[in-house]
Amino acid sequence: MHKCLKIIFLTALIALFSGCASVAEMPFNQSVKAIDNSKGVLVGSITIQNKNKHEYQPMLWTVFVKKDGKEFAFIKPTFISGNSEGNKYLFSIAFEPGAAELYAFRFLGSGTFINGLAQLPFEQQITFEKNKIIYIGDITATIIPRENEEPRAGPVIPIIDQAVLGFSSGTFVVDIKDNYNTDIQFIKQKFPYLKDKMISKIILHPWEYPDE
Repeated sequence: MHKCLKIIFLTALIALFSGCASVAEMPFNQSVKAIDNSKGVLVGSITIQNKNKHEYQPMLWTVFVKKDGKEFAFIKPTFISGNSEGNKYLFSIAFEPGAAELYAFRFLGSGTFINGLAQLPFEQQITFEKNKIIYIGDITATIIPRENEEPRAGPVIPIIDQAVLGFSSGTFVVDIKDNYNTDIQFIKQKFPYLKDKMISKIILHPWEYPDE
């Protein structure tokens, strides 16, 4: 029963904070056999660490892209590895050619009778090129204690859950590096369809909290 209630709660919470975003699965998954040649694909890896509350390590749930004032949500990332220090994922997003905005990453946290959300705002310009796969980097997002008036890693409500998970009392620091060789090797091993595909590289700019 507890598991069912958790699923119901998470579904409601996600719906609450997702607004009217259009939702699609990430293009790279275990069953990928083709990619829409009319679109461009961006791919990268992200590690989420919670150093504010070590016992609660979040999982990546959604990557958001924004274009022309509309939000597009990409779900079902590929889990790479995880331990008590954090979880690493491969994410991919497919979109019509042209400029857009890598808007945000959303994470879920849970424990016994508690569930919550953290959201990493990005708001960085990206470009999709027709029939091209582009690697954009290896992101490490770390939640650390919020000491002053830094933006919170997650909303205050629900008060107890967000506080226990360390989301409302934490803030994000982010590092982006070029881990092309390792990440692409993993991608091509994980998804045989991509074994002979050319994957180019345009690394994201250094991250900082977007202006409010």
